[in-house]
Amino acid sequence: MDIQDGLSQNTVNAILQDKQGFMWFGTKDGLNRFDGLSFRIFKKENSALGNNFITALHEDKEGNIWVGTDAGVYVYNPLLEDFTVFDRVSDTGDMISRAVTRIESDEDSDIWISVDYQGLFHFDRVQDRLINCLHRDKRKNQLANVTRFFGLRKNYVGSVYMTTTYIIQKIILRHCFPFRILKEKSLLKMISLILGLWVPIIVGISVLLMV
Repeated sequence: MDIQDGLSQNTVNAILQDKQGFMWFGTKDGLNRFDGLSFRIFKKENSALGNNFITALHEDKEGNIWVGTDAGVYVYNPLLEDFTVFDRVSDTGDMISRAVTRIESDEDSDIWISVDYQGLFHFDRVQDRLINCLHRDKRKNQLANVTRFFGLRKNYVGSVYMTTTYIIQKIILRHCFPFRILKEKSLLKMISLILGLWVPIIVGISVLLMV
């Protein structure tokens, strides 16, 4: 499939098949929904989608489509066929405003969003609050460039930040902080087995606790 078949742009950054069977394609110039016969294209020019550069797609438990762009997140309601901007302010006073690298749900249906140079966000849907688990490194005056996260379990989430892998323990408390730096490969392997997560053996690992 390409622009000759109706796709809005040939560079596809994200693909999703929703519960209704629609195929979604996030491109550099618009969000495309394919019903098996033709495309419907959503852009900021013809919808409430505020950005055409799509970087990530995710469907939540309710069937809403979370759309990551290079400047924030939008949520598509399939019943209303409309978008709303995800404009929650996090516990660190940040709104998601940069390029989104990934969006996923955990077993509690909470939403996790990794964002270039902003951190790893956890949206607690029950308490309706947004928590930035990895944010500015005050010691180096750097913003956390979280590229990916993985292993979403009920209590633990792993994320990749620069050359370091973090393990976040998800408990109902306030926010995350670096607890301890572990550099022994044996400890990495042990933690991997205990948590049931794939933990790469790279520069180091920080265990973060939500406090």
